[in-house]
Amino acid sequence: METWKVGLEVLWKTALRNLKKESFRVESVMEFVRKKLLRETADPGMAELLMKQVEAGEIEACLAGLEQLHVVKNPSESYGGRAILREDLLREFAQEQGGDFYILPCSVHELLLLKDTGRVTAEELKKMVCEINHGPGMVEPEARLSDSVYYYNKETDRVEIVA
Repeated sequence: METWKVGLEVLWKTALRNLKKESFRVESVMEFVRKKLLRETADPGMAELLMKQVEAGEIEACLAGLEQLHVVKNPSESYGGRAILREDLLREFAQEQGGDFYILPCSVHELLLLKDTGRVTAEELKKMVCEINHGPGMVEPEARLSDSVYYYNKETDRVEIVA
């Protein structure tokens, strides 16, 4: 800021303006897992087997119950967690889903969005986020975004920390 001779407000507005130029994608967890499995499988035989399982609906069966869960990422799949600042993206998702939703920061690279159906509490989600962030073999410390659970309220058009 000293080098550019700008204040915090100018820097923040510039950062948000640049962020709005970046594209983000919201997709169901089922679609995300399907693509990731197929893309990251180097063995052609295994890729073919996975494709058959996808076509047979077996992967979706494993993920049953997660229909309300979505992944937010950017095309580079790097530092997509900053999408939490994209008010337009959150507003559009709330409209598509028809209501409020939780925001789970799974890493600095991706966010999870979970429609609020009343089936889980913010405290239960926080416990899950903490287990994922701090469990063995999970998110690397430098990739952790937060242990908090956020909530987008469609009525107020605001994000709040709820747990």
